[in-house]
Amino acid sequence: MAKITVHSTTSLITNSSTTIYTKSDCSIEPFKALINEMLSLMGIDKTCDDIFDVKIVGDEGESKVWDMVFDNVYNESEGTEDLLLPDGEPDEEKITQLLDDVNSGKIDAPYWLEEIKSCVSSNSAGGTSLEITTKDPKYENLAQLAIEFLYSTEAVEGEHT
Repeated sequence: MAKITVHSTTSLITNSSTTIYTKSDCSIEPFKALINEMLSLMGIDKTCDDIFDVKIVGDEGESKVWDMVFDNVYNESEGTEDLLLPDGEPDEEKITQLLDDVNSGKIDAPYWLEEIKSCVSSNSAGGTSLEITTKDPKYENLAQLAIEFLYSTEAVEGEHT
């Protein structure tokens, strides 16, 4: 028998200004392991990485990260030179590709991007979500069902006895 506790229980003080955010930062590897095992058991010779792009996105922070990266490139901050167009303007396509590659784990974040992400996560409210993009439309339902399962718990107001 297996027991699954998808989210922990948190007691809140009545009329408190406390806000709870769900962080999914540690979900990528367990998700990939689950999908890999399912594929293996079904005799499918593919891995999670073959059928999905999986990344963590900030519920509010991702657009802030993009904006801060754009500003750093625009101001020609150290380490961002490769993200400029020949006329000195930020290359939005290269910025987006860099962020996608970092978020998917394809490449490690440059030091300056780590600083931006750290700043955004420590200074902004919001949680994170696991984002799954299918590489083949036939796996779309599997991705949707996985997300529905991972985020299927509900919070109910009441007293703990």
